[in-house]
Amino acid sequence: MAGYIGLKSWMIARIDPKTKKVITDESKGGLTTNMNVPGVFRVDLNSSGGATQANISNLQGTITKTYGSNAVARAAAGTPEPTVALGANGIPFDIIQKITGMVQNADGSYTRTTDAEINHCALLINATTFDGDDGYVGFYDGTVTMGNTNIQTNNQSEKITADTLTFTALGVDAEVGQSSTTGTSIDTVTQGGAIKTLTTGNSVKVYSMFNSGVKGFNYDKMIAEIFPQSGNGNSSPSVVPSGSSSASSSQPASTSSTTGK
Repeated sequence: MAGYIGLKSWMIARIDPKTKKVITDESKGGLTTNMNVPGVFRVDLNSSGGATQANISNLQGTITKTYGSNAVARAAAGTPEPTVALGANGIPFDIIQKITGMVQNADGSYTRTTDAEINHCALLINATTFDGDDGYVGFYDGTVTMGNTNIQTNNQSEKITADTLTFTALGVDAEVGQSSTTGTSIDTVTQGGAIKTLTTGNSVKVYSMFNSGVKGFNYDKMIAEIFPQSGNGNSSPSVVPSGSSSASSSQPASTSSTTGK
């Protein structure tokens, strides 16, 4: 992983728990897009007052050592179980309710019920690398939960209560597209500028890392990889995050629009 200098944005979409495709129908819980990719919402300065954090933990599995004859005979890595602490100053109301699995009512309100099913989302984080390129960390499947909210009174200063969320990665079976948190050992492979971490036992894809400065990087393919669209193979419309540092011919100009609260 290259060093990062500043978080630019993070992108999120609700996905079908069975097909792992992006839910694009807003009446069925799909998100209103602001980046010309159906069902995908980008949290950035324009849409959400700015993304404030994407604190990633547990990218690697725990190392288990087996000893013999007074030495380490074997070392194995368990399945990574990443979590991401996400933050933004003001995510639009309907977006934050949908990605956390709230159920919309006829009057526009949202309700949390005790028998609510687990909500599934895909996540892509974008930051500037130390070399000035665009770095991305993409998670194929996971759940999003609401953080604590401490609303305080204003005094001489305005008290801002920012949005905090936790994304818990699940992983997607590379063969059948099913969510999984199982696996026995870890391997890493490089394909087209992406470093992919997956289990060698049953090929469960957990996350991928991308870098716009790596030969073979293609923005469209990355978006299609993390946010696959139904009825269209794995293709997605082209769009580049505003302020992108890469000018590759595979990355057309941004056509993003803003979404108000």
